[in-house]
Amino acid sequence: MERLFLSSSSPSARVDKWSSIWLAFPLLALVRMTSAWLNIINDCDETYNYWEPTHYLTHGFGMQTWEYSPVYALRSYLYVGVHAFLVKLVELFTQDKIMMFYSVRAILGLVSAFCESCFVSAVLRRFGSISARLTLVFLLVSSGMFASSTAYLPSSTSMYMTTMALSCWFNNRFSLAVFFAVGATVFAWPFSAVIFVPLCLHTIYIKGIRFSLTRGTLSLSIFLIPSVICDYLAYHKWTIAVLNIFLYNSGTGTTGEGGGAGSSVLYGVEPWWFYGLNLILNFNVIWLLAPLSLLIPFFVASWRRNLSAYGSLILYISPMFIWIGAMSCLPHKEERFIYPVYPTVCLCGAITTSLVYQSIRGPIDSVAESKKTDKPLSKGSSVRSFVGGAFLLAVVTVAVVASLSRSASLVLNYNAPLNVWQQLSQQQLRTGSATQDNVCVGKEWYRFPTSYFLPDANLQLQYVKSGFTGLLPGKFAPQNGTWVIPEGMNDMNREEVSRYTEISKCKYWIDLELNNQQESALSKSTDDWEVLYRYPFLDSSSSRFPYRAFYIPFLSTRKNVYADYVLLRRVEPSKKPTISGL
Repeated sequence: MERLFLSSSSPSARVDKWSSIWLAFPLLALVRMTSAWLNIINDCDETYNYWEPTHYLTHGFGMQTWEYSPVYALRSYLYVGVHAFLVKLVELFTQDKIMMFYSVRAILGLVSAFCESCFVSAVLRRFGSISARLTLVFLLVSSGMFASSTAYLPSSTSMYMTTMALSCWFNNRFSLAVFFAVGATVFAWPFSAVIFVPLCLHTIYIKGIRFSLTRGTLSLSIFLIPSVICDYLAYHKWTIAVLNIFLYNSGTGTTGEGGGAGSSVLYGVEPWWFYGLNLILNFNVIWLLAPLSLLIPFFVASWRRNLSAYGSLILYISPMFIWIGAMSCLPHKEERFIYPVYPTVCLCGAITTSLVYQSIRGPIDSVAESKKTDKPLSKGSSVRSFVGGAFLLAVVTVAVVASLSRSASLVLNYNAPLNVWQQLSQQQLRTGSATQDNVCVGKEWYRFPTSYFLPDANLQLQYVKSGFTGLLPGKFAPQNGTWVIPEGMNDMNREEVSRYTEISKCKYWIDLELNNQQESALSKSTDDWEVLYRYPFLDSSSSRFPYRAFYIPFLSTRKNVYADYVLLRRVEPSKKPTISGL
């Protein structure tokens, strides 16, 4: 790698290493704290499969998905238990449940910032200072990292651990690399194992089979044994949740259907280019440059007659290509599935940018020698230096502007649910209630943020029948809810009508009132409801690209179409307007 990238033994690498570490973490921490406060909930799985069972463990009530039924036991309580422990730590300082929600997000952001800082340091040692600095810039600004770094999802946790595993691998610390790889697979997400095939093969080649087996077995024991014990205490039966979810999704479980994709296809399928489109939106020019990290280094290595360096490079960046390729072959696709390799997208984009820049500018040694001796560069070298600098500036500028524009669009266009549910919490705290009240949702059930936005058990979430015909979550039993077998659960996404309630039983109603919706807009069609709060939410079907995907000052607000995200309260009969004189 020395002739393609700055050698790890170079004095300048050691100096820049310290400056990168001390600079990277504060910058990344600041950006991740911003994400913790502003980031939307992008996936209802984050709410119902992770925040809700966590809320049940910490506050005694919450919504339960079929995956947490002891019949299926697809989710490990070790994972949600760790996060419930974080909530309890925060509870020592505040009783505000919404603050607990944002504080846990902030902790996740700090964990991500630490892992990313280690990654930048490892990139510096393995690939050189220019690649490291570009990787840091791309990590800081990319919309994909902004969204994934503070999400409470196994794929985000897998991203943290994958980043640490690759960092240790780049530094030839194979024991720790294996430890984090096993953690990403067993503690976070079993499918992450695919990412670590190159690491496993390299470890066996360098350290031997005995070393690999002993380190792998020890790491497996550290993560699997607590998981099995924790799940036994929760489900009251011996089970391996990480194995259950793998069998379900692979189609080898009891009800798996879907030709290798398992029953996950019941929740939708996407075309093969789905991830490519999402990566362009979230990484823009960074992603466009990332695949070229396979091609451009080959030409550079061939020109410098150092193909062995190219082989080493391919080994270290191959996890991204393997993972995205494998995920693209599966019919069921979701954006969160590629979270684990988001940092490597930044790395591959940085490597391509660095090599093009260095190739245009010319040999680094000659430029450095010119600066050292105060000898002016030749006219040709000056032109190359200027063009190289212009290319570097253009890439960074496009990456920064497009990424910030995308992040701003997500926050400004889609943060209404968090704002509206927060207003509901404050409304309920102001008025108080000694009896149980219901807050109801119809088609907006999947944007319910979490029960941490409900002040107490006196305000309960209820569903009203809408156009959705799949299986909605139920409620954890008040007592022994982790091992009591709930009624009305199935793993085939069949609708369960017992989930619904009548709208007449609702005190509050939250909805997105679109112009073309099938359901009635209650704020406009009846006098039974009063509007407590409304907030604009992007009507994506009526808005055009690029204004809906990227925030363009002055233009997006004029070109986009917005609907009202409303919080309604039922009007008491005594307060309804009457017609006098009759």
